[in-house]
Amino acid sequence: MTSPNLGVVTRIDPLANEIVEQIVVESFPQGIDVGFGSVWVASGDLPEGTNGAVSRINSRTNEVVL
Repeated sequence: MTSPNLGVVTRIDPLANEIVEQIVVESFPQGIDVGFGSVWVASGDLPEGTNGAVSRINSRTNEVVL
């Protein structure tokens, strides 16, 4: 789940329905996709959405690696 105004991606355990981790990313995170063993987050500067960035989160360690 993204929280654009906080600049974080929240990882939730679906079985326990609990927050596992809150991961700080660049700008205002708005979109998430999963692939190649990572979580990819698209971010943009509000309100225009320009100057975007893509963050790559290691799905095992919850660390931003790109």
